[in-house]
Amino acid sequence: MHSSPGSLHHDDHSLLIAALASLADGDLATAETMLIRSVDCQPNQAMGWLMLARIYRDQGNADRAIAYFERGLLLDPEHGDAAIDLARLYVGRRQVSAAISTLRPALARHPRSAALNETFAALLLRRAAWLRRLRRINAATELSKKALRHLRTAVQSRPTAELWARIGTGELRRENFAAARQAFESALALNPDFRPAATRLATLDVDQGNIDEARSQFDRLVQQADSSALAHFRYSRIRKFKPNDQSIRYLAELRRRLAKAEQSAEQTQWLFTIAKVCDDCGDFDQAWDAYRQANRIKMRRMRPDESGRMAGIVDDAIAAFDADTLQRFAGIGHLSQQPIFIVGMPRSGTTLTEQILSCHSLIDGAGELKDLERLRCRMFRAWHQRMQSTGSFRGPVRAVKYHNGLPYAQAEDFKQLQNDYLEQLSGHQIDGQYVTDKMPTNFMHLGLVAICFPNARIIHCRRDPMDILASSMCQNLTPPFCDPETLADYYIQYCRMMDHWRRVIPNRLVDVDYEKLVSDSENQIQRVFTELEIPFQDACLRFHENGRSVHTPSKFQVRQPMYGTSIGKWKRFERQLKPIAERLQQASTD
Repeated sequence: MHSSPGSLHHDDHSLLIAALASLADGDLATAETMLIRSVDCQPNQAMGWLMLARIYRDQGNADRAIAYFERGLLLDPEHGDAAIDLARLYVGRRQVSAAISTLRPALARHPRSAALNETFAALLLRRAAWLRRLRRINAATELSKKALRHLRTAVQSRPTAELWARIGTGELRRENFAAARQAFESALALNPDFRPAATRLATLDVDQGNIDEARSQFDRLVQQADSSALAHFRYSRIRKFKPNDQSIRYLAELRRRLAKAEQSAEQTQWLFTIAKVCDDCGDFDQAWDAYRQANRIKMRRMRPDESGRMAGIVDDAIAAFDADTLQRFAGIGHLSQQPIFIVGMPRSGTTLTEQILSCHSLIDGAGELKDLERLRCRMFRAWHQRMQSTGSFRGPVRAVKYHNGLPYAQAEDFKQLQNDYLEQLSGHQIDGQYVTDKMPTNFMHLGLVAICFPNARIIHCRRDPMDILASSMCQNLTPPFCDPETLADYYIQYCRMMDHWRRVIPNRLVDVDYEKLVSDSENQIQRVFTELEIPFQDACLRFHENGRSVHTPSKFQVRQPMYGTSIGKWKRFERQLKPIAERLQQASTD
């Protein structure tokens, strides 16, 4: 070719070969020149456009790279690798829809491709996360299911520990715990040293009460020089540290690892681990400092006006669900007594209460279900469409509230929600007649529960607010439960809402006080069943022997007989929390 360069000017194949040779030599400038000549000679051949696109991508020229990838794939959609490259460029510009559209034709032609299926699944999960932020829970759930199907196709073509671990994580999010365990075990069968899978499997062992197996696995994990922050965080949850030289050395290692951490999630996990060790060892000032630092990192994701948002939710519920509204929709509710709703503040004893109830032969525990919130969001979208069609409302769907949406509600909306909710609930029914839904924040929607399920029992868990606050700060919770001031505002609004429900809803409301439940367990448990009008069974006193999976931070408490060391725990941090305590005391007397 060098001996007769003139022939290259009119031969696109020769120009392509020359470009490949130049690329092999690392001569990008010559390769670019040859490729431009090649596509000038033959603009309908895809290879030249795609090679140029990769050169511009590597040079950081995203505009040209995208244009040339699009041209090449238009001429020949068979190139799966090029489609993946273009999709990644779109993601870099936050154009996830364009990235998904780019992969569809290639995936249709190569349905078993591991790379295409894995990339497509990642895009679907990214879109699902965005939809959840928009409160489009149904659409997000469906996309997550679809992503898992693509991951399973990918792992069939290219079985790797990484892919199996991603499948396991996805199944965990969907609370398909048996499928998650199988996926993590498959990952470890391929690579016994793959620590992400080992960490999550050990965590699953904790959730399902296999504490000894989990402790053994975590002991091995944290001894590795490159062990993850997550492994240490999980390890600290099942260990009780003592104030000795071993704990001092461990703290020094944790602080060394924290200093090197760059990702906020990793920093948070190291800090919570440090806090737990200090807390166990009685160094409460150091523990609080670490807890506070960890929670401040998490607060970066909190909405700017979280307290105002909660006040608005309560104002909306009180304005919408008055006696007149409940009378207007009386008689359209489902008469089923199957659901038992357990509500309250996080860390108020909801998990313990459900664990006790689920020991009863007539009651199955479903855990924290998102179904009521998901179906509520779907109903709000139906109201939004009617509001838009009448021309009386121009705002987005997120502006729909109970007070402005209920005038557009139809009986069929509630009947659809009832049927769909009960269908989902039945999936958690094993042998019992009743099923508990232990989503604490359902207290926001008890007006909706009163309309749809007037015969449903509602258990309201209560606890000293300062212990709730301190306990929330010590756990790796999401906003707003990671900031003392915001959480205090949240608690005040929660009390307003529960006072309102107590006045207006007809459902049987059963109060469970955490302190009384701990100090007088047998009498309190019997009282709860009396008020539920369900015959008491002795097995409910042995709740710690219950083998069901528990996936909240209270998973450790419910594996042990009743103990009271958590009562008054906030006083360990009394100096730091004194202003909050005074504020809540004042609010309770107003």
